[in-house]
Amino acid sequence: MPLVSHFSTAARRLQPLRHAPGFRRLPLPPDAPTAMTPETAMTEISRGLEIALVLGAPPLLAVLVIGVVVGILQAATQINEPTIAFVVKALTLVATLAVAGNFLLGRLTSFTIDLFQRIPQLIG
Repeated sequence: MPLVSHFSTAARRLQPLRHAPGFRRLPLPPDAPTAMTPETAMTEISRGLEIALVLGAPPLLAVLVIGVVVGILQAATQINEPTIAFVVKALTLVATLAVAGNFLLGRLTSFTIDLFQRIPQLIG
C-alpha cells in the first residue's frame, strides 16, 4: 500500500472529538498551500510555537506572579526560607493546572487532530 493512501486511510479514521471540552478548529491562513513547501513548514512551525505559548502561559504566569508576591512578603518580613516559596509555587502550579487544565488539554487535542487531518494535504 502506498504511503500516501495509508495516511489518507488513517486520516479518515481520525474524527474530530467535537464533544471534547475546549474543542475548536484552529484557523488556517486563507492562502494555505496544499503541498509541503518552505512556507508551509514555517506556517506549521509557527502554529506549533503559538500553541506551545498558549499552553505554557497560564501556569508560568501564575507561578511568576506568586513567586514575586512571596518574594516581596519574604523580603518585608525578613523570613528567608526557600521551602516556603517552593511549596507556594508548587501549590499554585497544581491549582492552575486543575482550573485551566481542561481548556489547555482541549486546545492541545484540537491542534493535534487538525495537524493529523492535514497530513495528507501537507505531504500530497
